[in-house]
Amino acid sequence: MSVSYSPFIPPQDAFTRSFVCHYGRMSDAFTRSFVCHYGRTHHSYPSQDAFTRSFVCHYGRICHMLNNSSDFVSASHRAVHVSVQLFSDQKLALRMVQDYPLLDVLVVCIQRIFEQAQVDFKLNEMDPSLAPLRIVDIRHRIMRKQCFWPFVSDLNNLLGHRPIATMLISNLWLRNQFFSYIAAYQFMNPVDRRVQSYEGHVGGEEPPYLSGVSCELEVISIGVWNLLGHLDDPHDEQCVSHMMVLVDCARKALLDWFKKIGFSGVDTAAEVLSFHLPLHRVLALYLSHATRVLRIPLARLVPSFEVLSLAIAHPLKVQLIYQETLIGLHKSPLFDIPNQVSAFIHITMGHITICTDLYILQLAAAHLRPQAVVMATLH
Repeated sequence: MSVSYSPFIPPQDAFTRSFVCHYGRMSDAFTRSFVCHYGRTHHSYPSQDAFTRSFVCHYGRICHMLNNSSDFVSASHRAVHVSVQLFSDQKLALRMVQDYPLLDVLVVCIQRIFEQAQVDFKLNEMDPSLAPLRIVDIRHRIMRKQCFWPFVSDLNNLLGHRPIATMLISNLWLRNQFFSYIAAYQFMNPVDRRVQSYEGHVGGEEPPYLSGVSCELEVISIGVWNLLGHLDDPHDEQCVSHMMVLVDCARKALLDWFKKIGFSGVDTAAEVLSFHLPLHRVLALYLSHATRVLRIPLARLVPSFEVLSLAIAHPLKVQLIYQETLIGLHKSPLFDIPNQVSAFIHITMGHITICTDLYILQLAAAHLRPQAVVMATLH
C-alpha cells in the first residue's frame, strides 16, 4: 500500500510529528528522571539532556512556527507542555542557560514578537526632528491571539529560579533587552483628545481597553515580581547590589523614553494621555521594594531627583482623568474615557497600578521643591 505525502506540512503538524517521533525517547527520559533512588531524584540522564538541548537549539524556530501557525492555540499548548516540564527543573534549566544562550534567544524572541505588533504614534508634534514613538498595537493579530504568552511563560518560569534570575540581573545586555520589551507597552492605547474621530487613534477603531491592561499586567508584572522575589535579604550584599542595578536600569529606561518623546518637564501634548505607563510603575515598584524590604536609603537609589520631577507629569494626568470621570466630566462617547477608566480600575491588580502612580507622586512631593510639585500639578 503506497502512501502519498503532501509536499507542504503545516507548521503545527510538523511540530506534532517531530514531537511524536521523539515521544518515546522523551517519555523514557522523564520516567527515569523522576524515579527516586535512596530518597533522591535523578536529573542527569543523558537522554533527557539530549532532548532538552535539541529543544533549546530549535527554540527560535519554534517561535517562528508558532507566530505563523494557522492554529496557534493548539500549537502553542503543545510547545508549552514540553517547555514547562523542561524548564521547571532548576538544575536542567540552569545547565541549558549556561551551556546555550537560552535567555538571550528567549528575550530576543519576545522582543521580535512585540516589534511586529508595533505602530508609529507621533506624541510630540511640536518638534518635527523627533521620530514617531513605537508602541504596541493591541489590535494586531499577534496581540489579539496572544502569540507572546508561551515565550513570556517560559521566561517567567526561568526567572523563578534564583540562579537564572541572577544571571539576567548581572548581564547588561539581557537587562537592557528585558526593559526594552517593557518599554514596548509604554503609552499603549493613547487617547488623543485633539482629534475629532476615532480615525486619529492608533488602529482607527475603539481600543480594546480590557485586553490592553490585562496584557500589560500579564507580560510585565510576573517577570518583575519574579526578580523582586529573589531580592529579600537586606543583609545580603548581593541582593542590595542587584536591587540597585535594577533601579538604575529602570531609571535610565524611563529617562530614555522621555528623551525619545522630547519631554523635559513642559508637556507640549497635554491633550494626549495613556493609562499604560509600565516604565513609571516598574521604577515605583523597585524603589518601594528597595526602601521597604532591603532598607536602602532613597538617596543611594536616586542620586538626582531629576527623574522624579519628570516622572510625575504622566501619572498626574492619569489620576486627573480618573477623578474627573468619577464626577461625571467625561460622558462623551468619542473617546470612551469612562470605559478606559473602568478597565483600568476594575481589572485584577488594577488597584496596584494606581498605588504605584500615587507612590511616584508621594516621592516627588516629599523630595522635590514644593514649587516644582505645585507647578506640575497646576499644569
